[in-house]
Amino acid sequence: MSDCFLGALESLLLLGNELSGHLTDQFANFKRLQSLDLSENSLSGAIPISLGKLFSLKHLALNDNKFIGNLPESFGQLFKLEYLDISDNMLGGVVTESHFVNLTKLEVFSAFGNHLTLKVTPNWIPPVQLNYLSLGSWNLSGGSHFPSWLEKPKNFQELDLSNTGISGNVPSWCWEIQYLNLSHNHLHGKISYISGHVGVWIQSTEGLSMYSSGQYILLSSNQFSGPLPRIGGTMKVLDLSNNSLSGDLSHFLCDTMANQTYGLRTLLLEENQLSGELPDCWMKWKSLDFLSLGNNNIFGIIPNSMGHLVNLRSLNLYGNRISGQIPFSLQNCTSLVKLDLANNDLVGNIPAWVGTSLVKLRVLILRSNKLSGKVSSELCNLNSLQILDLSDNSLPGKIPRCVYNFTAMATGRSLADSYVYAQRVYVMREASYSYSFDLLESAAVVTKGRKAQYDTILWLVTNLDLSNNNLSGDIPKELTSLIELRSLNLSANHLTSLVPDSIGDMKQLESLYLSRNSLSGQIPTSLALISSLNYLNMSCNNLTGRIPTSTQLQSLNASSFISNNLCGPPLQINCSSDGDESRGHKDENEDEGADESKIEWLYVVVSLGYAVGFSVVCSALVLKKAWREEYFGLLESMWDKLYVYVCIKWMRLTKPSNPTS
Repeated sequence: MSDCFLGALESLLLLGNELSGHLTDQFANFKRLQSLDLSENSLSGAIPISLGKLFSLKHLALNDNKFIGNLPESFGQLFKLEYLDISDNMLGGVVTESHFVNLTKLEVFSAFGNHLTLKVTPNWIPPVQLNYLSLGSWNLSGGSHFPSWLEKPKNFQELDLSNTGISGNVPSWCWEIQYLNLSHNHLHGKISYISGHVGVWIQSTEGLSMYSSGQYILLSSNQFSGPLPRIGGTMKVLDLSNNSLSGDLSHFLCDTMANQTYGLRTLLLEENQLSGELPDCWMKWKSLDFLSLGNNNIFGIIPNSMGHLVNLRSLNLYGNRISGQIPFSLQNCTSLVKLDLANNDLVGNIPAWVGTSLVKLRVLILRSNKLSGKVSSELCNLNSLQILDLSDNSLPGKIPRCVYNFTAMATGRSLADSYVYAQRVYVMREASYSYSFDLLESAAVVTKGRKAQYDTILWLVTNLDLSNNNLSGDIPKELTSLIELRSLNLSANHLTSLVPDSIGDMKQLESLYLSRNSLSGQIPTSLALISSLNYLNMSCNNLTGRIPTSTQLQSLNASSFISNNLCGPPLQINCSSDGDESRGHKDENEDEGADESKIEWLYVVVSLGYAVGFSVVCSALVLKKAWREEYFGLLESMWDKLYVYVCIKWMRLTKPSNPTS
């Protein structure tokens, strides 16, 4: 490029172009450059020090790349810089006061998602007047109290100090900030009131955007205590999960102005110490998309007013003491993608309308309740279902043969599926700048012998768990058509008959549990074709025969096959050395009897052959005179020779020997 071009260029926007490689010092020649955006590429290496010589630069975006090394100290000389975004890279090292010495016009500094350490003097006063500061995952001087150098600017709108190790109380001015993320720290104290009025863009899963005013407050994984705070009507997202908040929900949800409704879209209160009865005033919160009250001490029935939450996409009431039946009013929540009511005291049937009204469900978790009644075939209408967990109940009857309709368990996943479990929020910084983050859905899934929490890869998980019920009958062959299923658990039921030969078609299976049933017959050889199978338990059944041979099966623990009539590795019973044990102990006794029968028949055949041969010789001598005369003449000649031989030998032995001289 010519020097004339380099000197005249004012804006260079190359974001999202899959650029790779290292940056060179040639950027120092862009003397009049005011805006440089290289974000959302795959650029790597160190950030050139020469960028600190672009004294006309106002906007610099290097976020979402793979830059390493230190943040150049020369950036502190960019006295016209207003916007700096280096977030989501792999930068490390120390940032000091020198990096900000002349940044008097800096309004936006976004640097989360790096491994940087801030070291400043205790009495440092930043020269900048930031409106937007994001230092998530930084080390703020070894986990100090809330930074003393951070004083409330006039128009502070965004603050992200998540996962920085800070402790202590939160200054009161923080509760007025538009976007506040202080999650994963050691903050404590009580929160009495949160209020603010700012702009937020909400993008739906269909890709549409709409503007509304409100706040986004993230305070999860801290040590906040006391009752839930009062919130203003403009609150859009509130995450207080994994704290020590206590008290009941009524004052928070119901003690509001008469006929007032709220625009809150996301309310996350799981993993606290909340108690009391589940309130019946949900008609005031019709805008809710995500609601999580899991793992608290809430009791009572699910109120009918929850049927007013027609926009609800995720309902999580797991790990409480909720009783009664699943209310009919929930059939109005037709937007539900996830319904998790696990570990409660729910009774009654699983309503048939779950399969006809909640057709968008992808995650249905009802484990560890007191549900009874047969599994309705209407559930098979949930063809988007990826996770179905009905374990630890008292469900009788047979497994519906219509399970092949769970097509999401039979087809591969696509990237579009991941968007269903996330809501992206865009916070407007200025007319042309925005900041986005995702609200990710999560689910606790019991698989591979343990309970695992999935969030970012939840869209890849497929799981069917019907264990610890009273199910009977056979394992339907139709179940094996779910070829994308990764975990199947049918243990601790009363299932009978054979394991389907087509079980080997489920080649994505990573865990298979069929233990503690009454299954019989041999293990299908097709099971050896599942190379991804890492967890298998077929113990405590009536299975017989040889365990199929494969690297996967023989590497499993012998406990996976005990309490059956099986042989072969990994069991210590050798199928080849103790008769044909491949058919079990009963067949072994039959084989021993067969061997004895073979020996008896050998004696019969030999004796019969001798008798027949002797009869043939005798008959020939009687009927043929010439043969008879020849035969007896031969016997007489042999007798004469033997007689002469014996006499000569006898005379030699009895003849006296000569005396010695």
